[in-house]
Amino acid sequence: MRKFHPLIMIHMKITVFCGSRDGNRPIYKETAFALGAYLAKKWHTLVYGGSSVWLMWAVSEWALEHNGRITGVFPKTINPSEKARITDKIKFIETENMHHRKKELVRRADAVIILPGWWGSMDELFEVLTLNQLKTTNIPVGILNIEGYYDSLITLFEHMKSEWFIDPKHEKWISHDSSIEWLFKKMDIME
Repeated sequence: MRKFHPLIMIHMKITVFCGSRDGNRPIYKETAFALGAYLAKKWHTLVYGGSSVWLMWAVSEWALEHNGRITGVFPKTINPSEKARITDKIKFIETENMHHRKKELVRRADAVIILPGWWGSMDELFEVLTLNQLKTTNIPVGILNIEGYYDSLITLFEHMKSEWFIDPKHEKWISHDSSIEWLFKKMDIME
């Protein structure tokens, strides 16, 4: 089991979960670009779903544009035309299916950032939180709450806590902010 030690790990592997669409606001894609550039500039390795479409593409393209280190994890079961462009700057890992992809993305994560997304992003988020609760992993999770996209989810977490379904000691695993820089600070990820 990987242990997270704030202020010790400098160059981390940051797994990013996000939508395979852009959404209806340009700010989602703009923030994905900014996150990719930020990870590259801070020498963190981007680990992502390996796709060449939408928000996944935006994060990886800007990390690549800023000479970042990138690992793409891509399942054989998805249309090969969606696989990110092949370059010697991206390490690709091919998995048997989506379940194995998620497992590989989590296995490689020192921390997780979630951008706007849909079922897959929610599944990945809750998987990491559940594994943390079961003490299988100890991965900090950051919700990049762009323009309030995750406000309802954050309110749901607060409600679950007030109803005693979330133990307050588990709050340490999850942070949220609308700013990339502040989110990293809240997660105690060394810059």
